[in-house]
Amino acid sequence: PWCVSPKELKAYGGPIEVRCEASGPGARKEGAPTGCWLLKQTSQDYSLTKDRSRISGPIKIPGLNAYDQSKVDPSVYVQDDPQNRGLSEAVAENFVINGSLEEPSVERLNSYTFFLTL
Repeated sequence: PWCVSPKELKAYGGPIEVRCEASGPGARKEGAPTGCWLLKQTSQDYSLTKDRSRISGPIKIPGLNAYDQSKVDPSVYVQDDPQNRGLSEAVAENFVINGSLEEPSVERLNSYTFFLTL
């Protein structure tokens, strides 16, 4: 359990899992890069999340061209290029939902309601 500043966390990007209640009060402030505040606001049953905020980091979007890239936050969406750091949409969603960085199975993919949209 290491403590990092919000600035360092934002620079790292992810993927990372944050235990919100074990974090300092600044980690739970609205707008903090931990996402703890958003997790608490949007979770139907906060106890089910086990107090974990999962930050996927940049998400690779197939077909995102340079023009589109200029209109999105590069810490959130990047071009699907081997030189770009980031996860595919499916792996990012699997990490946020299940905590796994593996490519989800077709059955699991079909069970998701995709929340990653531009």
